[in-house]
Amino acid sequence: MSYFTEENSVETVNARMGAETDLRLREVMAALVRHLHAFAVEVN
Repeated sequence: MSYFTEENSVETVNARMGAETDLRLREVMAALVRHLHAFAVEVN
C-alpha cells in the first residue's frame, strides 16, 4: 500500500475512479485533478 504524498497525489486521486465510471467523466475529472494540483503547487 502506498501513502498519499504530494508526488503521487494526482495518480492516487485518479485511481480512485472505479471501472464503472463513464469514460468521458473519467477524462474530464483526470484533467481537472491535474490542473488543480498544478495550480496548488504554483501558489504554494
